[in-house]
Amino acid sequence: MRFSALAEWKKTVTTKHPMLAEANADVALEAMEMGYPQDRGFFKKQLAARDVIAPALIKLYRDGNTPISILKEVAEQVTAAQR
Repeated sequence: MRFSALAEWKKTVTTKHPMLAEANADVALEAMEMGYPQDRGFFKKQLAARDVIAPALIKLYRDGNTPISILKEVAEQVTAAQR
């Protein structure tokens, strides 16, 4: 995201997603201003890790019935993929 677009970001997000109108979007703005959210890799084989992590996160956040313990399995799979 362009830094110059931050001023409009909160308005755009809450307009497109009214359920976020009461959310504290200022936290996200502050984090962006401080440079925290960045698209950077954390793994030697980033794509392999993403291929394991992304589906698990979708299960956790969207399905709602997936136990958090799935992350232990994911961690083991990511570790194996990095070898």
